[in-house]
Amino acid sequence: MVMGNQSSCCTSGKAPAGRVLPNATEKQKSSLPKQKRVLAGWVKCESDEETAFSIQQQGVDFSKLIRRSPCDIPETAKRAITLVQLEMVLEHMRCRLQDEIWMVGRPTTEGFEDVKLTLFSEANLYDLNRHVIKPATWAGKCSMVEALATQAQPPDYFVSHWWGEPIVEFIACLRQHRSDRSLRTPAYWVCAYANNQHSLEAEIKEDLEMTSFFLALTAAKGTVSVIDRKGVCFSRIWVRRIHADRLKTHCTPALW
Repeated sequence: MVMGNQSSCCTSGKAPAGRVLPNATEKQKSSLPKQKRVLAGWVKCESDEETAFSIQQQGVDFSKLIRRSPCDIPETAKRAITLVQLEMVLEHMRCRLQDEIWMVGRPTTEGFEDVKLTLFSEANLYDLNRHVIKPATWAGKCSMVEALATQAQPPDYFVSHWWGEPIVEFIACLRQHRSDRSLRTPAYWVCAYANNQHSLEAEIKEDLEMTSFFLALTAAKGTVSVIDRKGVCFSRIWVRRIHADRLKTHCTPALW
């Protein structure tokens, strides 16, 4: 089930690109873009923080996605996210990309190149962090879960994955996990949504056992490893560390 109003996540107080306000003057109509607007060209921004601020300045409306006031959840390990909340984020992204073009980075043999993203099915977590998570939580300087939740959400499962996989495939894997295990409303700890992206230094400590990752891992009753199509996740050292830590507790990770 996809949550959210399909027509509610464009711009605040103005018509989306290519649409005309009911009472628009001829001058306003003539100034409207003929095609999708290119949003937040992060090529010109030196950091994700600048990108987030830029997106806010362009009038993107997050009011249908997040709560007016964030819910304070001091323990990062208790900031798991539900599938309903993930579906809300997915729908927000899908709706926006009907009217927007996102400038995103993609790897090449020589580094990264800037490309235009128009299909939400190709968006990954790096894109979502730049264009949704950080801008949506800019004002409250909080985690995405705190912007969505009404109370602490302890994790049922810790999710190990790679940020570069398409978000639609990531969520599809968690849906399948819920179905295969006959779960009702599982809560998944996913670092991008649980950690405060504006203050990562508070989440990542020198002592690995004091990091938000380890604390969430030990609080969860199980671990789900989402395997991307090319298995890139297994080339990431933190994924191997997570598996090793989990196996120490005599619990075998589940692969999806």
